[in-house]
Amino acid sequence: MTVTTTLSAETGSVPRGKAAPGPRGHWLFGCFGPMKNDPLGFYQNVWKNYGDYVRIRAIPGFYFFMLTHPQAIEHILQKNYKNYRKPANLTKSVRLLTGEGLFLSEGDLWLRQRRLMQPAFHRHQLSNLSSLMVAGAEAFLRDRQAEEPGKPVDILKEMMQLALRIAGTTLFSTDITGDADAIGTAYRTCFDYISYRMNTLFKLPAWFPTYRNRTFAQAKKLLDRVVLELIEPAANPEKSAKICSACFLPPRTRKPAWECRTSR
Repeated sequence: MTVTTTLSAETGSVPRGKAAPGPRGHWLFGCFGPMKNDPLGFYQNVWKNYGDYVRIRAIPGFYFFMLTHPQAIEHILQKNYKNYRKPANLTKSVRLLTGEGLFLSEGDLWLRQRRLMQPAFHRHQLSNLSSLMVAGAEAFLRDRQAEEPGKPVDILKEMMQLALRIAGTTLFSTDITGDADAIGTAYRTCFDYISYRMNTLFKLPAWFPTYRNRTFAQAKKLLDRVVLELIEPAANPEKSAKICSACFLPPRTRKPAWECRTSR
């Protein structure tokens, strides 16, 4: 598969009619190994060596493109977004966790979900929530200042608690930082699992009872429970349910996500 680019020459893009430069990798496995083993390092090195427009050979006959210039990103995500679709390798894997939510939906479904959520994120709504966000950040600083000087801080854990505090209080008027450890562990388990499925060529179906699949199912069940418990007692349940259904649950259902069947 060969794709040519026609973006502006003043951005350093590839001339019209010429394939973008990029690494070919192994003769059989292409760049699949480096992408899987050290994705951030691989992409950084590719950008340093080949520039803002790169054609990467994944496996024989299959290429994908890495575009890092702001004009290229604007071209794809804003000006010509209808010409591009999310790849199946992403959607099939992430859908196991999120269902058919806003992150994966496209076309009319995406537009309907976006319009459903948009009022909650208008400027005047966000300005009303800013005081809660500031309060959460100030509480975080007070907790750190009260600790013994020089004491090591697990910044990942602390940032997770801060994010959960702000998200819970602003969206649901609930502080869920008490469950931060369990939620953080579950999130990391799910993200590791999704990354594994996206970066592994040959894998068993998600329903097959392997240790990895069962661990993911348990973590996902915990996250689904947290979301559903937040929806039920929210001060404005109709508004909160609309927000969460568009983010986390498949459309036209109020079942827990783990009870919703996805195509295999």
